[in-house]
Amino acid sequence: MSTLLPVLTAYEKEHLSERQPLPERYVGLSDEEMDVRIRAAKEKLGRRVIILGHHYQRDEVIKFADHVGDSYKLAQQVSRHPDAEFIVFCGVHFMAESADVLSADHQQVILPDLAAGCSMSDMAGPDQLEMCWNDLVQMGVAEASGVIPVTYINSAAAIKAFVGEHGGVVCTSSNAAATLRWAWERGERVLFLPDQHLGRNTAYAMGVPSIAWSCGIRMKCGAGSRPTLSARLESFSGRVIARCTRSSPCARFRICARHILEFALLCIRR
Repeated sequence: MSTLLPVLTAYEKEHLSERQPLPERYVGLSDEEMDVRIRAAKEKLGRRVIILGHHYQRDEVIKFADHVGDSYKLAQQVSRHPDAEFIVFCGVHFMAESADVLSADHQQVILPDLAAGCSMSDMAGPDQLEMCWNDLVQMGVAEASGVIPVTYINSAAAIKAFVGEHGGVVCTSSNAAATLRWAWERGERVLFLPDQHLGRNTAYAMGVPSIAWSCGIRMKCGAGSRPTLSARLESFSGRVIARCTRSSPCARFRICARHILEFALLCIRR
């Protein structure tokens, strides 16, 4: 007997109209009928379509994915499938944006649920980043000592674009330390986005002092609200929920608050 959950939960079916409109002929389908239709569509389209499934998707979605991985790995698959006209990205908004950036003109990236967002990506908005950068410029910090912006891949395309325009770079959790070393070779300070934890925890492990920059009413004040001469890393002070999976426990992922990270390390040592 199958133990898979329904493709749509009872709550999702009840509130489906609140997310995005779907034709009635799809809303009333059973899970089995949807499976048949998806398989038939994939077979008909062939190499014209690829389905990318993020690790966090449910099994009912993953079983149709041509490739499974994290956001960076999946975005790389776009250029490896030049024949694909349609890239269905089963993930959240910033992931589809990353794939779209790497897509060719003839390719179309489709996000099945336009309401699928990422709380971490939302930690820093373009307007907040502009305010933060203007503050650094007005204080003479950005020009005097050189501030290199670095953003985690879990950020909006607009944030990535700003970082690139100002001589910065995008990093992943696994190369965060190497990226910070690269940045400090080019400037005295680093502005880390979109939230504070990956940047601060990585800097802490490297023995580098850092502060949390508070910008806008959605940001929670951290250790300080302005950069100091001793701080080599300023990071956005946003709140994020610790993300723990079997393949990437908090102790390795370093995107949670410092006290949570230390507790996770303590549990592992026991």
